[in-house]
Amino acid sequence: MQHYKFLVIGRGIMGSAAAMHLAEATGGVAMLGPTEAMAEDSVSVPKASHYDVGRVTRIADPDPFWSGVAKRSIARYRMLEEATGQKIFNETGFMWADRDESRVTETLETTRNAGGKMSRLPHSEVVRRFPYFNIERNVSILYQDGDGGTINPRAYVAAMTDRAIQLGADLIDGYARNIETTSDGVQVKMSNGEKVTAGRAMIATGAYAAFDGLSSVSVPLKTNKHTLVLVEVSEATAKGEFAEMPSLMSQPHEDRIGTFTLPPLQYPDGKFYMKIGIEDSRPPVGNMDELNAWFRSGDDPELNSQLVQELTTLMPSLDTSKWDWLACVTTDTPDRRPVIGLIEDGKICLQVGGNGYSAKSGDALGELGASLLLEQKWPGPVPAIELAPDRFGNG
Repeated sequence: MQHYKFLVIGRGIMGSAAAMHLAEATGGVAMLGPTEAMAEDSVSVPKASHYDVGRVTRIADPDPFWSGVAKRSIARYRMLEEATGQKIFNETGFMWADRDESRVTETLETTRNAGGKMSRLPHSEVVRRFPYFNIERNVSILYQDGDGGTINPRAYVAAMTDRAIQLGADLIDGYARNIETTSDGVQVKMSNGEKVTAGRAMIATGAYAAFDGLSSVSVPLKTNKHTLVLVEVSEATAKGEFAEMPSLMSQPHEDRIGTFTLPPLQYPDGKFYMKIGIEDSRPPVGNMDELNAWFRSGDDPELNSQLVQELTTLMPSLDTSKWDWLACVTTDTPDRRPVIGLIEDGKICLQVGGNGYSAKSGDALGELGASLLLEQKWPGPVPAIELAPDRFGNG
């Protein structure tokens, strides 16, 4: 039976980040999770929402916590790229167009306080610099120049996994069935029936944390469905007209839907796609089978059409005739902040609830959990108690 000082259960963005930071600080680290979950046909194997090539990244946010961890993570993208050879960051800037002036003012102040280079753009400047955008004249527009654009979540996971291995961590390909505490640590039973033990462990199983039963502490996680549309763009157009297109978050007036749009990115099929998405208002996922089914074949033809129409409104010159859809989920908490805290007398760290932010801020989030397991100084932008699992009254 293998034994480690630290075992990270879950090899998504937060899990791989935690393993990397643990391996940087000490030896005896392992990370447990399936290598390419979406390639599995079995409905019992956990899937992953990070299997995409583009997510919005930015410092800009009205919440100081999310601005802070984004700033800390983005500052290390390039170092991670250099250390692993993985290309993860497409730094084309970020734009926020919003009808809510109070939210705009709050976002601008918070972003600047976090060190982000953000300013207001007059409509005439948007027309001059980004003529392909058709943004309403009566909304406020913020622009973050640098430290924003898109991040490749697949490459981010691969880079942090590679870095953890460079630093001495072991990789265990599989997934956990259950975890038990022992007198000297934890024992984990894996999907193949084998067991692995560790002095301490982290549970970072993403959307599956709501259903996998690994944690003895219940937290109110809600797994929300998301529908994304990919519009095919020619390589010449992607590398020409849209080469410096910023990512865009748009909150137009109430007769339209709020969306996020990414510049064209090359996907594994070799083609370039521009992605537009929205947070859906449908009932959340109810169980693991439903979650797996959504990842594999979740579709909403009516919402897909709405998204294509909204992209046509935002970018009238774009040919939206060729498009496909993509299913995703986020795991949200009631206060829209993650759960990062110790349980089981400090033998286990629970690190879940990315709230749709972990793709860009995984490095800093993993660092917080790793620091707790290591009993080092809490490096977070808020007191540790504000992210503890028992803040929802489940203590």
